[in-house]
Amino acid sequence: MIPEEKFSENPLENIKIENDFLKLKLKAQYGDAFFMESNADLPPEMENLFLKNIIAFETNTEKAEYITVYEK
Repeated sequence: MIPEEKFSENPLENIKIENDFLKLKLKAQYGDAFFMESNADLPPEMENLFLKNIIAFETNTEKAEYITVYEK
């Protein structure tokens, strides 16, 4: 397992940096299809979980096998 890289001694600041990275990653992969405004009311931990869930959903969708209703 690769050790987690720290950019700051403050764990909250590390989460904010990771959130910015995840947003950039999603924007690079999906372009204008992904847009998320920063919400000051949303805790960084919750935003981080949300972004990771988006990435997991998109990854699973790409790997999914599609069949027609007729085949089912």
